[in-house]
Amino acid sequence: MPEKGKKGFYGMGLEKSLLNSVLGYGYKTPTPIQRKAIPAILKGGDVIAAARTGAGKTAAFLIPLVQRLKQHSPVFGLRGLVLAPNRELATQTFSLLKILCKGNNLRVGVVIGGESLEQQFDMLRYNPDVIVATPGRFLHLVRQVKADLAKVECVVFDEGDKLFELGLGEQLGEIVELLPHKRQSVAFSATISEQLAGFTSSHLTAPTFIRLDSENKLSEDTKTHFLLVGEDNKDAVLSALLSRFEGDRQSTLVFCATKQQVDYLVHIARTNGVECSYVYGNMDQEHRHGAMQDLRDGLVRVLFVTDVAARGIDIPVLDNVVNYNFPDDKKLFVHRVGRVGRQGRPGFAYSLVAHEEMPWVVELAEFLGKKPSPQRDTAEEEALVVGTVPQSAIDAEKEGIDRTVARSRELKKTAANSMKMYRASKRTVEGGYVEKAKLFLKGGVETHALFAREEKSTEDLFSAIKAFRPKRKQQDGVKREAKRRPLEESKFIVPVRPSKKEGCFAQSALASATVSMREDNPRGTRARKVNEAGKKISKDKKKEIYKEWVKKTNKRVPKTGEKEQRTDRVKMKNMN
Repeated sequence: MPEKGKKGFYGMGLEKSLLNSVLGYGYKTPTPIQRKAIPAILKGGDVIAAARTGAGKTAAFLIPLVQRLKQHSPVFGLRGLVLAPNRELATQTFSLLKILCKGNNLRVGVVIGGESLEQQFDMLRYNPDVIVATPGRFLHLVRQVKADLAKVECVVFDEGDKLFELGLGEQLGEIVELLPHKRQSVAFSATISEQLAGFTSSHLTAPTFIRLDSENKLSEDTKTHFLLVGEDNKDAVLSALLSRFEGDRQSTLVFCATKQQVDYLVHIARTNGVECSYVYGNMDQEHRHGAMQDLRDGLVRVLFVTDVAARGIDIPVLDNVVNYNFPDDKKLFVHRVGRVGRQGRPGFAYSLVAHEEMPWVVELAEFLGKKPSPQRDTAEEEALVVGTVPQSAIDAEKEGIDRTVARSRELKKTAANSMKMYRASKRTVEGGYVEKAKLFLKGGVETHALFAREEKSTEDLFSAIKAFRPKRKQQDGVKREAKRRPLEESKFIVPVRPSKKEGCFAQSALASATVSMREDNPRGTRARKVNEAGKKISKDKKKEIYKEWVKKTNKRVPKTGEKEQRTDRVKMKNMN
């Protein structure tokens, strides 16, 4: 029970070992969502909690889960289950869970796709108390061993809205049917979608609803910059930004629309000497985990990603987020930008906005209760400040990029084709935002404050050129006065206007481009049709994996309710 007179974690009635683990991890004061959710979950009822990305939701459900289970049970049977939408979030949650369990003998495991089923069978033999899992692989594992989930006391649906966005609703329903009716169910999410609301109303009993931060708020510690730039010049502007970040050794997450675009930008960055890596949906788990860890450890400074990493990924040292393509979903923008400005640490979000993407910026501004502004001196609390990038800053990077692309034209062509398909799939803007965007652009946009120095240097150069007058020699001792003729800019300066024509690519090339939009767990994806070596296997063969493992190893996963043997009473192996 909570102790009166004590504040923060000290007043929540946590076990001493758990409290020491919490404080040892670095938590000093509960975040608002932790302060509200932990006591509510400890009461034992169902809970729905909504808070913005980066609010500390993971600890808000793990701490009461560990407090509830307290110690390892010698009787076989899973007691706690945490379901996450993707492998990265599941792995991250598992890492924190292990830290919180250091002071007790609770056994924990992780079940995700891309890892060996045989290893996961072996992990089940050690009778884990809690498993963190992605729904697809967990359901597969349960069916293989015909596991009984009758002893589950608490189930957590982490990033609930994302679970349904990825089409995992059917799998979640199947898992819930296997759980005991008498259990505690907890759902955490950044937003509450209609699908999540429908699911919780059907499967949660009289839940306590906690909503502290509105989904249309950004962290006060995050500063946003919106750079208006032509689509063909985004690579140059990104290079300019990364050069600035590299000088201060800042870590950066760059969000791209397609994996082909990631490949193209990674190639340019590496050619320019930028330490970087990449993560997208259909790559093997070892590479994905390694790339994320390299950024955390500082081995690389830039990570290019698609939206597979947009939710639930905690990189404590992250300084910047760059939206290379502006998202057509305002909530997705909030989730992306939520990677920085966490736990009181300042962060910066840079969005490269093409003219045709401005309607989504206008929509976002309204969603956040602000307005787009072209004025540098406008307070960010009142408006989203949009500014242009001077041509001099673009030209400084463009020449090197053009030389790089000349040696890898096919890479850029494939990226361009994938972007055509991506733009065709984008949501149509409604509500008059197109007209509002046109009016905004018609009013003129100033150079963004980030590039004001480059603009001033260019202006000084032109002023010097205009003011320059060559010295004339005196002839016959007569001092002649040079005629001062005004410089007509139109004769010497060629105006640069963005072309209205889209790139002309052969239809055959367009047809050959592939865009991978799938995530880790949707039913029917490749991960459910191949073995661990990546080879296709039949359904009949798939059903025999567990039986073959039992025959080969002479081991089996004990049934729920069986008691551990003396040889089983050892610390569970780390199967991660």
